[in-house]
Amino acid sequence: MFCSITKEPVQDPVISKKTGHLYEKRIIQKYLEENHKCPITGEEMTEDDLIELKTGTSTLAGKPRPPTATSIPSLLTLFQNEWDSVMLETYQLKQQYQKVRQELSHALYQHDAACRVIARLTKERNEAREALINLQQTLNAQAPAEDTEMTDASNGIGMTPEIIENMSNTSNALSKVRRKRKPGPEVATHDEVKSFSSKIEIPSLHSTNPSGILSVDLLTDTVKDKKVTWALTGGKDGHVNIIDYENDGKIVQTEKAHSKKINQVTWYTKQDKMPGAFFTASADKTVKLWSCDVDSDDKTISNQYAFKGHSAEITSLSIHATGDYFASASVDSTWSLVDLATNQLIVKVAKDEIDTVYLIKQWTELCHLSSNGDNITSMCWGPNSKSLASVGMDRSLRFYGI
Repeated sequence: MFCSITKEPVQDPVISKKTGHLYEKRIIQKYLEENHKCPITGEEMTEDDLIELKTGTSTLAGKPRPPTATSIPSLLTLFQNEWDSVMLETYQLKQQYQKVRQELSHALYQHDAACRVIARLTKERNEAREALINLQQTLNAQAPAEDTEMTDASNGIGMTPEIIENMSNTSNALSKVRRKRKPGPEVATHDEVKSFSSKIEIPSLHSTNPSGILSVDLLTDTVKDKKVTWALTGGKDGHVNIIDYENDGKIVQTEKAHSKKINQVTWYTKQDKMPGAFFTASADKTVKLWSCDVDSDDKTISNQYAFKGHSAEITSLSIHATGDYFASASVDSTWSLVDLATNQLIVKVAKDEIDTVYLIKQWTELCHLSSNGDNITSMCWGPNSKSLASVGMDRSLRFYGI
């Protein structure tokens, strides 16, 4: 008996009582679920119209053998064909496997190359952004502003009698006090300096590219009735950091001060006149005066003015004892004296006019301290010489004390 649909011998035969056609039960059931019609005549038909036939054969007998599998030679031929099919399929699977491996290897190579390109483009984007920021700051710094920029006349106003008198009076007053003054008990002795050891180290300050801190200065004073213990650092990245070194090295504020590296930072000596003020000297040929708002919660830093009296990188600056003037030195072989009150260049001295004066009383090594991991770029004494701060190219600020 053969199924009317598959034309093959049936294992579980059923017959339609409407049409009389013979079917394989599982096949006709599936067909009726979708079509509800007789597959031969097209008449309406349901599973209730099917009648199972009892053939008397065991279900264990399985599917009848085809005529080609009724003899040993036929079976050998059938097995050979099956073996050939299996071998052919295995060969095709191996080919597909090799192809997939090659595609995966190529995809991984492309992914790695894409990651490298993305990393390079990201780096170039960051460098371009930083260059744009530096350019914008340079343009802003060069913009004309009568109330924020100091006059940088080539020769200056000269040493007027008022300036000479102010300096002379300050010098005489300090000389009288200095002759009588003796080191107080609060000043560190030689033995105390010999016992210095590393107390605090604050790593990872400033940017890593370019890396390095070039200058440091300490401020231990009462500013607007507030006790401050601040360290000021200037780095190759053009930033300044204010760190509270008595408060676990907490960063109080940071500011992008210059477009190029900062060679020196120094707190203004007269904090009662200008609370929170400090100077920065940079390779961008400018000296700037900044003010930190001690009263605000975020300690905002703002630029007061910029002096541009040099034609090359400024390497150093120093504030006069009067607190009214500062001197700046440059690699253009000149140094300038500037009046803070009038924002004017007083005098500019060229290399042929500079005299060198040395005053050395005694040089004696008191102690040798372990330094920063890289080159030390700047050091500064703390109040009463009780502590010593150093910075270096390893971007760390280190304090030594008793």
